[in-house]
Amino acid sequence: AQAGAIADDTEGKHAEMAELIQRKSDELMQTSEKTRLIEKAVESEDRITYDLQHVVRNCVATVRENNPGADGPISTDVPDIDVQAVPPFPKALRDTIENAVVYGDAPVEVTATRQDGWATVIIDDEGPGVPDHELEALERRGETDLTHGSGAGLWLIYTTIQESRGDISFD
Repeated sequence: AQAGAIADDTEGKHAEMAELIQRKSDELMQTSEKTRLIEKAVESEDRITYDLQHVVRNCVATVRENNPGADGPISTDVPDIDVQAVPPFPKALRDTIENAVVYGDAPVEVTATRQDGWATVIIDDEGPGVPDHELEALERRGETDLTHGSGAGLWLIYTTIQESRGDISFD
């Protein structure tokens, strides 16, 4: 907040520097929140039953509210399915849908099916996909000096699904 006030009260180079401080602080706060949720997913012994249709509906509403300028529709086709997942599941799903809206090309489609006791959720967009270096970090189950992810969002969805005893894949 202080950096934002400085940016508002100054001009030129100092305003740009204050805006950068504010932007980086916001990113750090978001990463810290996701890290806390990752820890919660790993530490949680509990699986909660979620109404997937309801969770997706709330996620899409929040994504639309947070991204009023986002181009294109978000469509859903999610039947009434209950899923068992660790507590960060709704947040992880929302972040994944939001990434498709922000970084993908419209439209974004969220679908789900249930077969043999397993639910499959697909978040489809026409964007560039997850960068290879991000997927490499996941495949190695960690980060190396040469492979760093850009944030904790991908780790949040990956860890949440893994700790919920599910699988995740990217295409």
